[in-house]
Amino acid sequence: MHDKNGMHIAWKNLLSKNTLSVNFIGPDSDHIQNLFSVFEKIEKKGKKEHLIQILQILDKDLEDITMVSEDYPSFYAKRHEKLLRPLFIMGHGFCKLMDIACTLIDSKNSVLLVDEIENGFDHDILFYLWKIMEKLSIENNIQIFTTTNSYECIEFASDAINKDNIMYVRMGKSKNYIKQYIFDGDNFLFCIENNMEIR
Repeated sequence: MHDKNGMHIAWKNLLSKNTLSVNFIGPDSDHIQNLFSVFEKIEKKGKKEHLIQILQILDKDLEDITMVSEDYPSFYAKRHEKLLRPLFIMGHGFCKLMDIACTLIDSKNSVLLVDEIENGFDHDILFYLWKIMEKLSIENNIQIFTTTNSYECIEFASDAINKDNIMYVRMGKSKNYIKQYIFDGDNFLFCIENNMEIR
């Protein structure tokens, strides 16, 4: 299942003959409409309350997320004023957080790729976003790869994530080719603490 910026890929590992589930969330993803089956599974497993708690970091007045089927299914959010409002009214960051959270809650033993992770979020949310992603990735054995051009986003990651659970990769030019520079947790923190440019 996929759209312009969001997709689900079944990637077959030819060596182990196992299928690895890979999910991609792009910076302008409209992937939320692909989450209906995932949302239903989360409800059946009794994990919707967990999802709501995660979304409340963006809207403390959120009470519920529900799926309404008319001509086609749509997501609606219920806040304290009791009115249902279409999810897209809640903003791009809200929809993106729901996409990330649903994927991490539902997809065990998988890989998640998030391009421009900071896109759609205020800076004061990023610390909690990294914390949530670290926690769910450990619980569900998910490898997360993210990209960002924001130094603030990188700093929040260094503050939020245990150094043993993070690795930073920087792409740079070396003569006539592109080279990757890999920082383990300790070196990554050293660079941040000493205000070194690592973008």
